[in-house]
Amino acid sequence: MRPGEGGRQGTGDDAGMTMHTGNTASLRFRKSSYSDRSNCVEVADLPGAAAVRDSQNPSACYLLLPAVEWAALLSGVRR
Repeated sequence: MRPGEGGRQGTGDDAGMTMHTGNTASLRFRKSSYSDRSNCVEVADLPGAAAVRDSQNPSACYLLLPAVEWAALLSGVRR
């Protein structure tokens, strides 16, 4: 699956983040090192972007963030 397939929903965000639904079988998600048992997110690396989803609800939608936005998010979390 390519980002954008499976249905795209509005984001209300100017930064380029989009919410996607549909089959994620071709995406290789890994659990975030910042996750614990009750607060879990998973990330899949894509060319020029990152997909992020709730690991407790993996069949739900995922957020697709452009690489620049993903790097900014990680920078802010690490501070």
